[in-house]
Amino acid sequence: MDSAHERNVTLSERTIASNLAHNIINLRNSRGLTQQKLAKVASIPRSTITHFESGSGNPSLSNLIKLATALEVQVEELLSPVVPTVTMIKSFELPHKDKNGCLVYNLLPSPLRGLGLEKMEFEPDHGFTGVPHLKGTTEYFACVKGKTQVVVCEETFVLSQGDVLIFSGDDNHSYKNVGNTKAIAISVLVHQRINEE
Repeated sequence: MDSAHERNVTLSERTIASNLAHNIINLRNSRGLTQQKLAKVASIPRSTITHFESGSGNPSLSNLIKLATALEVQVEELLSPVVPTVTMIKSFELPHKDKNGCLVYNLLPSPLRGLGLEKMEFEPDHGFTGVPHLKGTTEYFACVKGKTQVVVCEETFVLSQGDVLIFSGDDNHSYKNVGNTKAIAISVLVHQRINEE
């Protein structure tokens, strides 16, 4: 049991050392600093920084604080795991709803404040009534394939592939496929708070 615990501690130390190495290199490079310049700003010997960047360093708390201060980040940012800058989401993983035979996919599974992005797929002669959005919302509706009809405040617009309709998302509106083949559209919702200056 002790050896399993020792292995876990060693693995954890290696992971932290690897995170530290990767983060120091990335932060140093993004700030245009050489190891020598970082060493001077942090008041740490260059050999110590080289050791940390090799992934085998075991820094003292004092050195971590000096590095974090020199790189203008929190200590946690030096030790945290590297977050991938690219995320791929398979189509079957996207949250979606069936609205009267129309599939509506949320293309932003992680919410972004003030922004919505949906893909709509309509079978021929299918459609649905949209729910009015918050006051101050603008909707950009782009027909990607087929022919769609959008009714906004009882005014009818027919869009073909490549057409875009921009309207107040808080108005009553509905969507329908008026073509003979499947229609696909993208809806971008941008919410501007009314009290923003």
